[in-house]
Amino acid sequence: MIKNILAEQNDPSDDLLIIHEIFVVKGQKVTEGDLLCLIEGSKALFDLQSQFNCEIEAIHVIPGQKVHIGETLITVKIL
Repeated sequence: MIKNILAEQNDPSDDLLIIHEIFVVKGQKVTEGDLLCLIEGSKALFDLQSQFNCEIEAIHVIPGQKVHIGETLITVKIL
């Protein structure tokens, strides 16, 4: 099953988020809890962790990019 991982709002004041760092590459297999990327909101940095065992199919963002809530960050194939 293919699933898109979306930018989520962690603070009500967050309209835009900034991708701070990406820790995975296309084709990489990750397990539940692995760190995918670090995202900067208006008040803090937060980790985006994998919610399941999966393989990275595509990365749609780059470090420094501003993204809107609900925007696709990473596409994965659930294993």
